[in-house]
Amino acid sequence: MALGIGIGTTFNNITATGLSSQALSWQSRIVAAGGTIDSGVLTIIDNNLIKPMVSSGIFDCLDKFHLFVGTNDRTAAKINLINSSYDAVEVNSSRINWNNNSGFISNGTSVGTGGYLTFGYNPATAPKWSADRFNCSQFIYGVVATNSSNSSMMGQGSGTSTRNASIFKNTSGQITINMNHTATTAIASGITTSARNWICGTRTANTVRVIINTTSSSFTIAPTSTILSQEIGELAILGNTSTANLDATTGHLVSGHGNNNFDNQLLRTYILNTYTALGI
Repeated sequence: MALGIGIGTTFNNITATGLSSQALSWQSRIVAAGGTIDSGVLTIIDNNLIKPMVSSGIFDCLDKFHLFVGTNDRTAAKINLINSSYDAVEVNSSRINWNNNSGFISNGTSVGTGGYLTFGYNPATAPKWSADRFNCSQFIYGVVATNSSNSSMMGQGSGTSTRNASIFKNTSGQITINMNHTATTAIASGITTSARNWICGTRTANTVRVIINTTSSSFTIAPTSTILSQEIGELAILGNTSTANLDATTGHLVSGHGNNNFDNQLLRTYILNTYTALGI
């Protein structure tokens, strides 16, 4: 008796189309949201990013992961690649620019006057981050760390007057990364690459690590410091007025959150390979 194989049949997570089930799920959610993604582009992203993330275990460590560039579609850039939660929502969309090569850029100078993205993502209640509170991670990868004097970043994360989970860059090219702590800041400077820098903040027990490209530095926080229970933003640090008076001229290429049980440099390599294949 002959056995029929349907297009949706999956073997070892690869469907009969050659695409992973994760890629097809992402595509269906993009279409459902009114967006589109070219089959060739999807294949490149799947082969260079999604399949490697799945096979290495990185995919299962993340709550959210957004490819802000490379999809050729603004709607697609807002759809979470990992699951059906935490899609990006534009706030003051008329104050946000998007380009396939530079991602989302706020054209305002503060949270009040500029546009930014929200996801409905609170680290304290998110499955992967909150379940592993001493091993959490946040990262941005993009043109957010240029060392030019007139290039600030609208930031990512959330903050209060005493506690932050955020990433911020000032006009001197200094990167400040805060990870769920009280009154402690780590600063990394000297970024000279004008584009495609990997910026990541991680926490393991009472150690917070700042990772920029292939270098890192760390600082110590109280081991009992709890996760900040507040929604995070992109192009803005929600709940914190420190984003005022920024030039907001730099774009975010990719962004994500989850636990830190994976090799950050491996994920960086996957993203570099993906953007090279896409010509970004």
